Amino acid sequence: MARQFGVLFAVALAAVFAIGCESTRDVDQHKVEADARWWDLRGNMILEQAQYQFDNSELDQAEATLHEAMRISPENPRLLILAGRIALERGELERAAIALRSAAEADPQDAVAHYYLGIVEQRWQRTQAARDHYARAAELDPDNLEYLLAHAESEVALGNDAQAVALMEQRLGYFAHHAALHHALGRAMVLVDRRVEALDHLHEAAILDPDNLTYRTDLAFELVDSGQPEEAGRILAELLKDPRYAERHDLRRAYARACEEASRWAEARRLYRDLCQKQDPLAQDLLGLARMSWQLGDATGAERAAARVIERHPNNSAAMIWLGLAALERDDALQASRWFEMVTALTPEDAQGWALYGTSLQRLGRLPEAVEAYRKAHEIDPGNPQIRALLSQVRRPANPA
Repeated sequence: MARQFGVLFAVALAAVFAIGCESTRDVDQHKVEADARWWDLRGNMILEQAQYQFDNSELDQAEATLHEAMRISPENPRLLILAGRIALERGELERAAIALRSAAEADPQDAVAHYYLGIVEQRWQRTQAARDHYARAAELDPDNLEYLLAHAESEVALGNDAQAVALMEQRLGYFAHHAALHHALGRAMVLVDRRVEALDHLHEAAILDPDNLTYRTDLAFELVDSGQPEEAGRILAELLKDPRYAERHDLRRAYARACEEASRWAEARRLYRDLCQKQDPLAQDLLGLARMSWQLGDATGAERAAARVIERHPNNSAAMIWLGLAALERDDALQASRWFEMVTALTPEDAQGWALYGTSLQRLGRLPEAVEAYRKAHEIDPGNPQIRALLSQVRRPANPA
């Protein structure tokens, strides 16, 4: 009996001891978990401070705060991403790439790391690699419009215009009220020659965000290119009233084009003339001034503008055409023939140059050469009725006296 009691007591004591040990292990485990939660909370608090400093362009302070957080949680993907962004902001691409790759390895499902890796690759001009990271970011977080647009724009950079359009059209229903998507989609549709739909999306972007001058500017440019100068001119005139855009030469140039296509030649000439007041005007502005001067019957003004182009660009065939036309206008067919002959040498596939050369030769009475010039023009552009008429007229025998 005493022996049985002793056995039972030993078993009970062992059980109590085991429970005590288990209890001790539980306390230790809880302490470890509590410490981990505390340090994680502490690390996140410091991260928020570093993020605030970064957002306020306090890069040195953000980096110092971030180092403190990384001593607590060195493998935290959010900390690594912020470290990569700080390096990226400073132009330290290699450091940025190392931090962001570490973040992507620590959390393969983190879309943010892939997005910023795409930016790094883009800065390195490795467009294919950038596209792959942007695509992965958009796949991991399909509700982030910024990632979708980055993916689409990288496809455009690679020449995959149709793919870019398809990507954005697939998500158009979800992002229907986002001006940025309509704007990007409109610009991409221009590249695949879907200009009517492009204008619809550019219009929509300008409606959704009427204060965005870039959206209105791109809409106006496309309206000019699509042959809708009146609406384009209205938008451009409004934009040029804004002090921020008043000196934008590209807007003034587009407005001049809109006025030109709307047959408002005097206004177009005034705009081109203003553009040509610059110290080193562009050839296209001087040629615009030449065109409008000619339309208004000012052959001398057209000649002066074209001569300024030749001073800077001696082989500009468009300027030579205006110089030749001005020479014909003052009955100097010999000088005109010289200009037009140079045009045919510079642009032998230009039917207009050959036709004008033939006209000047005909004025000089050099009919066989004129016929040959008209024949070459006809070969290049056989459907042109004016060239056919010139060729037919010069071949027609003269009426007997």
